[in-house]
Amino acid sequence: MSEKRPSLAKSNERKDSVQKGDVTEQVVDMVSSGQILNTAVKIKEYFSVFENGEVACELLRPRLQTESVSNGRGRSLVRNFTFRKFGERPRAVLFVSWPTALSGGSFEPTDRLLSSGEPIQLSYFAQGPGGGRQIYFLAKAYFLRRSFYIQQNPSDPTKPWVGSREEAKKSLSNDIYVQGEDIAEIRVDTLTCMPNGPAFITNDIINKYCWDSKLFCIPGGGGWSQRSNQGDYFKS
Repeated sequence: MSEKRPSLAKSNERKDSVQKGDVTEQVVDMVSSGQILNTAVKIKEYFSVFENGEVACELLRPRLQTESVSNGRGRSLVRNFTFRKFGERPRAVLFVSWPTALSGGSFEPTDRLLSSGEPIQLSYFAQGPGGGRQIYFLAKAYFLRRSFYIQQNPSDPTKPWVGSREEAKKSLSNDIYVQGEDIAEIRVDTLTCMPNGPAFITNDIINKYCWDSKLFCIPGGGGWSQRSNQGDYFKS
C-alpha cells in the first residue's frame, strides 16, 4: 500500500503562509494575555510608533490617589524618546508635553509638587510594531525632571534639543527658542501591552445601584427599648 503524502507545492504554500502570515493577527495573539517588556531592545521595538508622530497619553500620580480622586491625573502628548544608562542598564526616557489636568482637578497642586524619582503610571493606545489595530500600553515609570524641548536641534536636525530653559535662552537664537515648550522627562522601566484597555462604568449604570440616603427616626428606641439591670437603652 502506498502512503499518501502532502504535495510539495501545498507544503510550500503552508510554509509561505506561516512565514508571511497576517502581521496584525500575530501582534494580537502575542498580547492576548498581556506581555511585559523590560529590556531596552523590546521596548525600543514598541516605541517605534513614536517616530511616526505624536501619541496622546494619560499620566497618573499614585502618590496623590490616597488624598484625592481628581488630583494627580493629566493628559499629555509623547513628543519623542531616547535611551540613557542608569547604573548598568539602559532605560527608556520619554519626552512628554507638560501634562494638563483633567477637569475638576490639578495634576500638580502647589503643595504637592513633582519631585525627581516620583512614581508615574503612563498609559496610551497605539499600534504594535507590525501595525494592525491599536493595543493598550501601561508603563511603570518615574518622573526625572522638567525640561525645555525643541523638536529640531539646530546642530543636528535629526535629533531634538533638550535642556533647561535658562540654557536654551543663552545658547539658542530667539527664533529657535520660541519653538520650544516645557516637557516632563519620564523614565520607563517596564511596559505592559494588552489587547484591550481598562473598562469604564458610566453614571447611568452606577445610578442603578446607588440612591440617596434616607434617615429613619424610631420613637422610643424601637426594638432596642428594653429594660436591663443597667437601665434603659434609650430614654424617651
